Amino acid sequence: MKKLQYLFLLLSLTALIASCTKDIVIPPLPYDSRPAIECMLKPGATMRLDLNRTIAYFDPTVNHADLFIRGANVSISSTLGTVVLSEDSVLNLFTCQWEYFYTSTDTVQQGITYDLLIATGGKTYTAQTTTNSRKVSILATDYTPIFNDIYGEHEGVIVDFKDIVGEENYYRYQMNRTIDSTVYIEGANTHSTCTNGLYFHVRELGRAVYKDRNQDGLDQRIVAEPAYKHKNGTVAYISVLTVDKNAGLFYDMLDRQKLATANPFVEPVFLTPLQFTDAIGVFGSYVASDSVYFEYPE
Repeated sequence: MKKLQYLFLLLSLTALIASCTKDIVIPPLPYDSRPAIECMLKPGATMRLDLNRTIAYFDPTVNHADLFIRGANVSISSTLGTVVLSEDSVLNLFTCQWEYFYTSTDTVQQGITYDLLIATGGKTYTAQTTTNSRKVSILATDYTPIFNDIYGEHEGVIVDFKDIVGEENYYRYQMNRTIDSTVYIEGANTHSTCTNGLYFHVRELGRAVYKDRNQDGLDQRIVAEPAYKHKNGTVAYISVLTVDKNAGLFYDMLDRQKLATANPFVEPVFLTPLQFTDAIGVFGSYVASDSVYFEYPE
């Protein structure tokens, strides 16, 4: 009898809770879009600047063409003169979308201070970088089937190198390899749908920025999770990027914001303007170490 009473009470409470539910529609707050600027100068390479608009979290826009800010006046100046960048595009063979950007055929020089000027939407954005970063030498590479970070358990590519003495340094991991349409992104059901088995080049950039704080001149180690799936014998080439302080701070901020997305109670407070006012992004410079051959053991 008591069991029946408890069952009746439970059913009554369930019905009461169900009858009290109500759908509440919360209108989205006005969103103030800002430019997102990314330009990393590499000595010996040509200039490229990505200029897009930020969108609200629930904005349905996904096409790169709809995010690109067209018609901007973009120039990069130095003691060598002023270079005007023009609009260009290239087909991303993995996403199968056209990427739009500003570029120039002028080659970046080592040891030069460059000033960026962007004029768009009635506003101007300026920043400065000096291409004086020095490259490191990779000492060794290895592979581990298991390492742990805040996202859980992963496999990892290990890169050992020696820090540059007497400088404040920031480093990023880079891997270059070729893939085809059978290769997926790790942890996602995403692959190329427009290459039909043809091989194409991809570049994996490490999410985290490594700093030499309190480790000046010591041996350093990067452990990076591969971005794309692979199999035994897959060949790649690894480099360590030495980035300037502006880039180091920006990409570290971007990484901390990504970590915060795992917490529903954290607002996007890490994405704050560093070099620009009323814009998010970076105008920086970097140099890459000599690349080394790497073969996945499994």
